[in-house]
Amino acid sequence: MKLKRCIILILSLLSLSAASFAARPNKEDAKDLGIAIDYFQSGKYHEALLYFARLDSLYRLNPRFRAYTALCYYYDGDNRHAVRIFDVVLPQLTAFSPSERSVYYRANADAHQQLGQLDEAAAAYDSLLVLCHDNEKAEAYFQRGVIRTQQQQWLSALDDLQSALVYYRRYQPEAKARIAQIRNMIVGCCDNINQMQDKRTEP
Repeated sequence: MKLKRCIILILSLLSLSAASFAARPNKEDAKDLGIAIDYFQSGKYHEALLYFARLDSLYRLNPRFRAYTALCYYYDGDNRHAVRIFDVVLPQLTAFSPSERSVYYRANADAHQQLGQLDEAAAAYDSLLVLCHDNEKAEAYFQRGVIRTQQQQWLSALDDLQSALVYYRRYQPEAKARIAQIRNMIVGCCDNINQMQDKRTEP
């Protein structure tokens, strides 16, 4: 079993890029990949990152392991490295389950949002909303609504916030503070929309 796992890990290190074939992985590197995966699955993202980042610099890991690396960067607070990898590898992961991909898109959206890259964050939330389960959509709609308010796109923000309110009431009714916040933001959006309409009707 150990030999079989070693062979699988060595094969996993290889990607389709020419750089991967320039330096074949050795048994120690395959062992390190196994350690990285174990750390990752245990939620020890900083420790996993130390291994993934080194191996990626040597072999250019396959897209799934690069997504793991990006997620480790995200949990380690390095949003710039996270989005740099996510933006490249996420389109390459269409064969994987929606639930797995939604984890990556959620992290990518939040990382872009924290960096102030609002268009990129909104696009990631768009993808997330297609992939995630209904009981996970409330916060995604809310965050996209926040982005639209920051961009002063009041109609779009209102639509997202109303959707967020519906999903929070249905799936997370205990989140009373968030629900109250959304209601206040909806009022704010309506006020801004009314102001825009008043300006249009002014002589």
